Amino acid sequence: MLSNSQMVTALFGLIALWTLEGAYLTLSRDAPRKRRLYPRILVSNVVLLTAFLSVVLELSIWGVLVVGALVALVTHLTYRSVWFCEACGYTARAGFSPPAYCSDCGARRPRGDARESRGPPAASGPGRLAC
Repeated sequence: MLSNSQMVTALFGLIALWTLEGAYLTLSRDAPRKRRLYPRILVSNVVLLTAFLSVVLELSIWGVLVVGALVALVTHLTYRSVWFCEACGYTARAGFSPPAYCSDCGARRPRGDARESRGPPAASGPGRLAC
């Protein structure tokens, strides 16, 4: 069990880390590097937040698993809603899916984005709309 001062120090450390991560993702214009680092940042945040909540709430192993699963789910939704513009490097965010256009430069998100593919396109024919 951590003392109150240790918990406060850990909380401020997490807040400082998340502030630095957010500042990097917002201010940096290097899209390929951000695309490479972003999954690692998210995984480390899941581990750190789950560990912090487990210690603060004194959770059993089942509690840790439930909290970890919920944090991982929210992180997955966050991952799917972020897109790094190839043209200007802007970090674009939208609801539950990445935006179609960059709000900074107006560039369109490429159609071949890995997160966009959902399998083969539906065949067009009678009674079906062509996309």
